[in-house]
Amino acid sequence: MFRKKTAGVFAAAMVLVLAVSGCSQQAAAETAALEFEGTQEELNEEEALPAGERNSAITPEPQPTEITITAGEQVITALLEDSNTTRDFLATLPRTLTMNQYGGREYYGRIESMSEEGEAIPDFENGDVTYYPAGPSLAVFFAGEEQSSQGGLIRMGKITSDLSVLADLGDTVEMQIAISGL
Repeated sequence: MFRKKTAGVFAAAMVLVLAVSGCSQQAAAETAALEFEGTQEELNEEEALPAGERNSAITPEPQPTEITITAGEQVITALLEDSNTTRDFLATLPRTLTMNQYGGREYYGRIESMSEEGEAIPDFENGDVTYYPAGPSLAVFFAGEEQSSQGGLIRMGKITSDLSVLADLGDTVEMQIAISGL
């Protein structure tokens, strides 16, 4: 008799667990559908993806932004990585800056203060496009990384074209900076 009663209680408990878990799975699916801001077709495609790939189809990874720096006849290209600092800078483009050469290694020009939420670096590398908050200034480095001791920089990106072009521009130069293709 005790066994029958225990078996009955156990069976009832299992039915209850299955019913609750079924409800919670249904509730989770309904919640996901409500939180998804897309069409039903996009939701179905999203659910078909392996778990590790979900949402990447909807919210793509930030991509670098290509800019051009024009100084006289020279056009220099750079890729800027996504950060709050970079977004603040990109919002000011297109613009023209008076850039001064310093130490045969960089050009710098005064700009307004921007977010410091970016890639803080202990020192520059040749080709770095940086924000120097203490200036505040934009600094583009083209040489001298071997003997550098310049801290306090936030790297926004890298020059992708020939750095030697920068060495031949002169002491002070007007640079037009724009997002490529705009």
